[in-house]
Amino acid sequence: LETYWSLGAEYDLLVWESDVVDCGFMDAGLAILKNSDYVSTPSDGKFKDALIMDVSEFIPGLEESNVVLVRSNGNAMYVCKDIGYHLWKVGALKGLKAERFAEQPSGKVLYTSSSAGVESLDDQSFGGGVKVVNIIDIRQRHPQEIVKTALKLADDARVKNHSADVHHHLAYEVVKLEGEDMSGRKGITVAIDTALEGAIERAKTTIQEKNPDLANSDEIARQVGLGALRFGMIKSEATRIIDFRWEQALNLQGDSAPYIQYAHARACSILRATEGVDIGKADWSKVGDLELGLAKMIAKVPEVIASAAREFAPHIVAQYALELATSWNSYFNHKDENGNPDTRVLDSEEGLKEARVALVMKVRDTLAYMLDVLGIAAPQEM
Repeated sequence: LETYWSLGAEYDLLVWESDVVDCGFMDAGLAILKNSDYVSTPSDGKFKDALIMDVSEFIPGLEESNVVLVRSNGNAMYVCKDIGYHLWKVGALKGLKAERFAEQPSGKVLYTSSSAGVESLDDQSFGGGVKVVNIIDIRQRHPQEIVKTALKLADDARVKNHSADVHHHLAYEVVKLEGEDMSGRKGITVAIDTALEGAIERAKTTIQEKNPDLANSDEIARQVGLGALRFGMIKSEATRIIDFRWEQALNLQGDSAPYIQYAHARACSILRATEGVDIGKADWSKVGDLELGLAKMIAKVPEVIASAAREFAPHIVAQYALELATSWNSYFNHKDENGNPDTRVLDSEEGLKEARVALVMKVRDTLAYMLDVLGIAAPQEM
């Protein structure tokens, strides 16, 4: 938990498997499933006296479409615990108790399930989710499909009140380190704490090379290093294998968080130089295609956020942030046909200068917002 707090991640609740069993969710889940036409106990054959669930209609192409829930000797399979737990998640089961576990850096309370707990998790609005998103690696796809199918098959009004698509498995692929598969046996591995420390040190070295007189460089290095680590893991589709490479992650010119952070810092620098300019005097009739193109890129934000939420795909936000940073850098570095800079704010005529300042403000705010959505800081200097 301390490691993840250092990464800026906090939790609402820790749920323990023993508490899921102790509060009767597994047995209650089985009782619900037994009412389904797809669940039966054969009197002969290889599944004799076992409780099985036929998933052939929902998961086609399986070599064996009958999933054993309870063996003939009465032992429940692990998936039964998971099904019971998910029935609680969608609000079909109630009764999980909790107690306070810790106060997190933001001041937010972290709860833990507890058979001796006095606070009802039902009242804390932890159960009864409109959408259940399980972030588990791609190798767990089949078990997750079984859980999802069980929710669909449950012949119970409490479950039917929810959408059949309430369950979503956000599968992710494995991570390579510098091109090699991680392996504990081969020693090709890295702990998160080690990765974070390394990222901060590399960021500090890069910042000192680029801007040796930067004040508060240690804190900015932490923000840049942490941003590089987070962005490196989230910039690609979850189902693509991630090949994490340090040089690429910390590259100020590449598809990295520092590239976006630097674009934000550049906008902040311009705004410091134009402090006092009255944007109320902007003459928007003087802006050209370059400004319009940048404004159109900024206008995509609501669509980007909605798409990322709808598709459970945070990489959409990351890729947009890169595109916006690139558009902003292209605008900043643009030259006319004679090779002279033609987008410098301070050199602009009256009316256009104020309009460009307003546009730079919007660029700064939008880059900061996109970074914040990804859990990454937006330093004002780099």
